[in-house]
Amino acid sequence: MKTFIIAALSADGFIAKNSEYLADWTSKEDKRFFVEMTKKAGVIVMGQNTYETIGKPLPDRLNIVYSYDKEYEGVEVTKRDPKELLQDLE
Repeated sequence: MKTFIIAALSADGFIAKNSEYLADWTSKEDKRFFVEMTKKAGVIVMGQNTYETIGKPLPDRLNIVYSYDKEYEGVEVTKRDPKELLQDLE
């Protein structure tokens, strides 16, 4: 199984200034690439803060959210070790 990471990084290498900061500075091409690749994979795994920034499950993909204390409708919530999660997905 192939896995990949997509992250929108600022010029100084950060994914966000803080948990309240939206990554709304990405280009249309970046967004198009994200949608194309994650739909092709069929699964997206993200952290709780990323999911809360998006605010809803992304359509046409299995949405898996890492969280220790919250449940969300329409997504699978996990605390599993990433290696174990990838083995289960395979």
